[in-house]
Amino acid sequence: MKRVFAIFRLAAILLVWPVAVILLARPVAAVQTLDLLFVDPADSTFQVAAEQFKKIVEKKSAGALRVAIHSGGEWGGRTLDELAIVRAVAAGSPAMAIVSAAPLGGYSEEMQAIDIPFIFHDYAQVDKVLDGPIGQRLLDSLRPKGLRGLSFLDCGFRIFSSSKPIKELSDFRNQRVRVMQSRTYVNLMKAFKAVPIPSAVDKIHAMAEKGYIDAADRSYPTYWDFKLYEVQKFITETNHAYAAKLFLVNEPYYASLSPAMQKIVREAALAARIPQRQAFRGQVSKVRRDVKQLGVQIFTLTPAQRADFVRASRPVADQVGRMVGEDLVRQIQNTH
Repeated sequence: MKRVFAIFRLAAILLVWPVAVILLARPVAAVQTLDLLFVDPADSTFQVAAEQFKKIVEKKSAGALRVAIHSGGEWGGRTLDELAIVRAVAAGSPAMAIVSAAPLGGYSEEMQAIDIPFIFHDYAQVDKVLDGPIGQRLLDSLRPKGLRGLSFLDCGFRIFSSSKPIKELSDFRNQRVRVMQSRTYVNLMKAFKAVPIPSAVDKIHAMAEKGYIDAADRSYPTYWDFKLYEVQKFITETNHAYAAKLFLVNEPYYASLSPAMQKIVREAALAARIPQRQAFRGQVSKVRRDVKQLGVQIFTLTPAQRADFVRASRPVADQVGRMVGEDLVRQIQNTH
């Protein structure tokens, strides 16, 4: 009887052994790393978006796709500004970034529609435009250039911080004003009779401290993030434009992913926009309160003063409108 059992055990081993060999010989799926780069500091609301994106991607891919977050523009031993980041993503390294829409105007004329002065009135209109068919049209417009937009994040309505009081349009004359690296913003400063100084956001503090600029186009949260209250103690709430950021991915890299993985990345970017927007808009209110306590003086526009700014900006708005298509401009304006 013992001999019979031994024969059965040997037969079982011989039957199982080839299967075990086959299983062990199978290649284990390699874990991919997706690098995600952005210029903002690690305590910004864009870190919130990046971490949410990472959490969703790694969970839904069961760890097959890991996300490496790089804040502060640090990449390859260098500190990149947003325009350099866009070029790097277009070249494929890193494969993904969070960048402002403004520098993408050189890759898609339609993307410049977001920057048209005074085209947005409030956040309700912003969300309906960017989360709807118009927003998808803008994101898709980057694909011929080897880039793909996945979702829009919030940079808020633009204000001006300055080292001297700027209360109305005439105060801008001959002032050196930092703007984003965007043709529209450069032309807008010229319309205000100011001298535009295009530069990266992380250069504002040093430029103001050294007296290279008198004012800067910006948002409330980045005013706080880069400690501009140390060098520019005045704010003018023009709300002259709305600025957005977006999740940007290299199109060939995205196309190389399986359909299932593409879906995970796309849905993660869409989901991550929600907590970022909530955090950003909450931060706007908080920063406004906090800087007042630091002695920063805030100027709000009267209806007459605002009308002056709108009037001065109209040639720029019309010029961009002709470039991006007047039908697109009307669709944005008519979204309520």
